[in-house]
Amino acid sequence: MSMTPQELCQILSNDDLMEAEVLKFHNIETHIVQIDSEICCFVYRSTNNKIHVFVNSSLSSNDRKIAIIRELCHLCAVMENDSFIIKRR
Repeated sequence: MSMTPQELCQILSNDDLMEAEVLKFHNIETHIVQIDSEICCFVYRSTNNKIHVFVNSSLSSNDRKIAIIRELCHLCAVMENDSFIIKRR
């Protein structure tokens, strides 16, 4: 099964029950961590091509989900082999 970035983001934003399965299928793991308050989350692609999304534990549950979806959309659109950090606005 292959999904476009738009389809992936649509599923994650509309269906809580499918979220874990979709992430697992796409080799994506999320981590809730204590990080600098200016950083919402950051993404890292490991050497085995697993994608790790680290989300600030100070965010509300809803804001965490929004941050994960946003990062996955950025990931699908621009990330090749690098990691990147998104700061709070």
